Amino acid sequence: QNYTAPATVKLTFAGSGNACDTIATYNLTLKPQVSINESIALCPGKTVSLGGQNYTAPATVNLTLPGMGSACDTLATYHLTLKAQPTLSQIIEFCPGETVTLGGIGYTQPATVTLTLPAVVGCDTIATYTLEHLTPAPSNVSIACPANVSVITTPGTGPIVVTYPDPTAASDCPCPGIALRLTAGLHSGSLFPPTSTQVCWQAADSCGQTASCCFVVTVREELPCDIKTIGCMKYELLSITADAEKNRTYRIRVTNFCANKLSYTAIQIPDGMIAMSPANNSIYTAPTSGREYLVRNPNFSPTYSVRFKSTNDSISDGEFDVLRYTLPAQADVTYIHIVSRLEPQVYYEAHMNTFNCPIGVTPPGGGKQGSERTVSESETQSIRLFPNPTSGALFADLSAWAGQDLQLRVLDSRGQAVLQRSVLASTEYQSLGLPETLPNGLYFLEIITPKGERQMAQFVRVGE
Repeated sequence: QNYTAPATVKLTFAGSGNACDTIATYNLTLKPQVSINESIALCPGKTVSLGGQNYTAPATVNLTLPGMGSACDTLATYHLTLKAQPTLSQIIEFCPGETVTLGGIGYTQPATVTLTLPAVVGCDTIATYTLEHLTPAPSNVSIACPANVSVITTPGTGPIVVTYPDPTAASDCPCPGIALRLTAGLHSGSLFPPTSTQVCWQAADSCGQTASCCFVVTVREELPCDIKTIGCMKYELLSITADAEKNRTYRIRVTNFCANKLSYTAIQIPDGMIAMSPANNSIYTAPTSGREYLVRNPNFSPTYSVRFKSTNDSISDGEFDVLRYTLPAQADVTYIHIVSRLEPQVYYEAHMNTFNCPIGVTPPGGGKQGSERTVSESETQSIRLFPNPTSGALFADLSAWAGQDLQLRVLDSRGQAVLQRSVLASTEYQSLGLPETLPNGLYFLEIITPKGERQMAQFVRVGE
């Protein structure tokens, strides 16, 4: 018989063999029922396991927990509740070019970043970060340029290097950095032409605001010693300098305002004298333009002179070149007769004076005032004379002009003609037929081609 409630039960158990029966009395009592009533708070997204089952939402769960040994089972009631989710919302402002690190990841552009921040106690926090650039934003930017710059240079020097302080700029933009940009003119340390050049700078801050300023760099040449303007030609005596041996170097700027190209310019030198530079049949390179001129030194027509003849494209329409030559110390030049020929055959001449020209110092090597080089045989044809010196007969190699009718002149050291005739050039050596009464001394042979081109060679007459 089964018993589920308290009771007293008497039972008789028959004895075995000659044994007496056993009278058994059982007193049944009811133990107290063990129960559990517990509340469990869940964090959003978390899981709790009860009785082998997972719970993620609020609920009431009843379970019977088996007792140990003779202990009674436990009746357990669990009340599951859901905690509020902690959140964080934050705006992070940063400057372009900066990096914001969140959750181990670097961000350089605006974005929205969501992270779960682990909690030491309680539920994790869901954090939302809004990344925003601080710019563009209102700001005040200012820039200050240096004062106007004025530089005085030697006439004919051309562009020179000019340096100036950098502009200064300031801004109240929350982000650092101001960019300076040249918007007009030239950078400091550039070659500035001999005129007024406006230089402008712009400052731009990180907020996108700009400001500008300007100043003027003026390169002014000293006034020339003498200026002569004849028609559309202008001649300027820029300077006279002397070296340690008192040899004088003259610099003359020739400006051609005509449309016609310059063919040549001849600058008078003392009769019978040969300029020390540039050398005869050399190529003179103008210092400012780089144009090349073939030099004849000395030249006999239209005056006794140093002639600078353009080798290719020459000056016109306001262009200029500086011509430079050096005379020996004994030269005492007060007036300079200068002649220019323009294409096709237009001549201009002027007389300049040296009254107002102080004697400066010639830089070592002549300075960067033009250069010269020897003309190769492929660049110019030449006259070959032999024997030279000669005691009587003199022969010329005119093969470079074979078949052409040449005008031939022999000039003494003063530029006076002592012989003049026409010859038909051939490939053979040709006798010049010098007068027997020709005095000893230095002479020049000049030939003129049918095109008007001139070539010259010098020889010496000595006694037998």
